[in-house]
Amino acid sequence: GDMTVEHDQLSSTEYEVSIGLNQLDLTCEMDYDYVYGVLSGDGWVQIKTNDNMATSALKFTSTDFDKEPPKDSTIEQCVSDVQIERLDFEEDLASEILEIFQGLIRGVVENAVGKVACDELSAIGTTLVGNMIELAETNLEPYRGN
Repeated sequence: GDMTVEHDQLSSTEYEVSIGLNQLDLTCEMDYDYVYGVLSGDGWVQIKTNDNMATSALKFTSTDFDKEPPKDSTIEQCVSDVQIERLDFEEDLASEILEIFQGLIRGVVENAVGKVACDELSAIGTTLVGNMIELAETNLEPYRGN
C-alpha cells in the first residue's frame, strides 16, 4: 500500500494535516459469538480484504504559527473504505450456516474493520506528528527570542 501525508495552513493559528493509506490489503482473524433463537455458539473467522483505504484529518492549533509551535491537536475526521474479498469461518455446522449468509454480515464486518483502521491511523498520525513537533520545538528553543 501507499501512505500520503499532506498539509494545509488554514490560518496563522491552524494547520490541517491529512494522512492517508491507499491500496492496503489486510488479512485478520476475529473471534465471534452469536445467539439466534435456539442456536448459539462461538468461533473465529479469517477475513481477507483487498484494496482498502483510510484517510484521517488532524488539526493543529497555535496562538501564532509564525512565533509558536502547535499547542493542541484534534482529530477532525476519518474515512475508511474496506473491501472484503473473503470470509473464511471455522469449520463446524453453525459456522457453515453463517458462511452461507455471509452477505448479511459483510457490511457489519467491513464497518468494524474500518473503525479499527481509523482508530489506528488517527493514533499513528497524532503520535507521529506530535513527536515531530516536540523534536522541532526542542531543537529550535535556543533560537527563539524572549
